[in-house]
Amino acid sequence: MPPRTRLAIPLALALALAAPSSFAAGVSPKDATAAQRDEAQTLFAHARDLYTAKKLDDAREAFEKSYAVVASPNALLFVARCDRDRGKLAAAHAEYGQAIAEAKAHASDDPRYAKAAEAASDERDEITPQLGFVTVAVDRATPETSVTIAGERLGRLDWGEPVAVMPGTSDVVIITPGKPNAHQSLTIAAGERKTLSLDAGAEGTQAPAPVAQEAPKPHVQTPEEEAAARAKLRMFAYGAAVAGGVGFVTFAVFGSMAHSTSNDLQAQCHGPCPANYGGSELSKEKTQQTVGDVGLAVGLVGVAAAVGLFVMSLPTQSENVSLVAGPTWMGVRGSF
Repeated sequence: MPPRTRLAIPLALALALAAPSSFAAGVSPKDATAAQRDEAQTLFAHARDLYTAKKLDDAREAFEKSYAVVASPNALLFVARCDRDRGKLAAAHAEYGQAIAEAKAHASDDPRYAKAAEAASDERDEITPQLGFVTVAVDRATPETSVTIAGERLGRLDWGEPVAVMPGTSDVVIITPGKPNAHQSLTIAAGERKTLSLDAGAEGTQAPAPVAQEAPKPHVQTPEEEAAARAKLRMFAYGAAVAGGVGFVTFAVFGSMAHSTSNDLQAQCHGPCPANYGGSELSKEKTQQTVGDVGLAVGLVGVAAAVGLFVMSLPTQSENVSLVAGPTWMGVRGSF
């Protein structure tokens, strides 16, 4: 075999093993024409500007376009950086690995790619502790069998190799046409490594379909519960009645005190006192009147609440009972 052919086979194999599945790769940097290099460089420069401006989604897309013209490891390195900065650490870890493989493969043609490989390796090491790693072993796989982890399809060459996943719970699904899916949920923490073995040819391993749950039926109170609830309402009614009584007593006492103070003031002023009168008795009368008014309000509210709660506490058979009120009175009407 000629020496050039022997060199080309390992290089092609390295690129095939590392080729990204999410976007297309262009021509190899050493095979690119001048026009292709210029086009890729223009796209790369635009992508760098977007990346500097923190427009990460647009920058990633532009780096992909540059990579689709000329498959430069530098463009792939920046794709990984965009995903890293967007918080997609698992994707970035895989892309860093791809950039390392391609940069090392091209370093013999262009020594500058060795720096790209070193940068990708250092940056991948920085995010590695933030990820979990799952190794999936697949038994009885067919050529049509596929594996997904957290919804992302796993390259066949990655079976049996540690794959980076975000910490938390990930679903691992083995899909083989004609067979039930093999499915398992895996919870993994940052820095943790787990191995999972699934049988692609086993019967009855399909993930169970979610079972529709019936809506909970409304709770129907038992007679004992109804009686207990009425007893509580009756207690509240008594409490409200007591509060209303205290309010009326307060109104009567302080109203009487205010009336007495008012008579004393009229005696002092020989009639109604002027508004600017500075005597302490005038302030005292206002305070007594205010307290009396508050007592009256509390009394009215308390009695109204007491009557309402009392009616609500009556047995449900008393359907003819109703609460009635007039301008100056309130009561209950009906048959018991």
